[in-house]
Amino acid sequence: RDCLVVGMLGRLTPNKGHRVLIEAVPKIVEKVGEKVAFLIAGGPSVGEEAYGDSLARMVRERQLEDRVVFTGHARDVGGLLDAMDIYVMPSHKEAFGLSLLEAMAHRLPVVVTAAGGPLEVVEEGISGLFIPPGDPDRLAEAVVRLADDPGLRRRLGRGARKRVEEHFTEEKMVDGILAVYRSVAGEART
Repeated sequence: RDCLVVGMLGRLTPNKGHRVLIEAVPKIVEKVGEKVAFLIAGGPSVGEEAYGDSLARMVRERQLEDRVVFTGHARDVGGLLDAMDIYVMPSHKEAFGLSLLEAMAHRLPVVVTAAGGPLEVVEEGISGLFIPPGDPDRLAEAVVRLADDPGLRRRLGRGARKRVEEHFTEEKMVDGILAVYRSVAGEART
């Protein structure tokens, strides 16, 4: 494939940071060139259709229709992740982010905000890169860094997959929940 695809996956809701990505697109294109596209997968929640419309309007106003593709509600998450080269999660606040784990499991290098759940999931420089919330300039810098360095993309992608396998498999999560229950049960007996 001759085009680098930067993508994000999740509901179209204001706290997910879609506007930050759209604001970063021209800066990324300026540095990376014509061979970059952006995939925004997901649809608005019920009652948030106006937000989805405002994102599409933002893309049109910036004349980015040939760069930014909205997929709507994602049915084939694996296929969408397979189409991406870099995963971004510019959320203003994110409790956990299952889509982040899915992207990491697909060996995608990730760029996430240093806020909330991603701080527990991603290791800076090992499984992804952090940016401050609400900062399209820093998002653009991180994406350009990854676009310019295929070796870094591969290394972070391997680190992301390893992080998921070591800490976020079903077995690891069940073991963690059981440990909490055992701890609470032990305290209750004392």
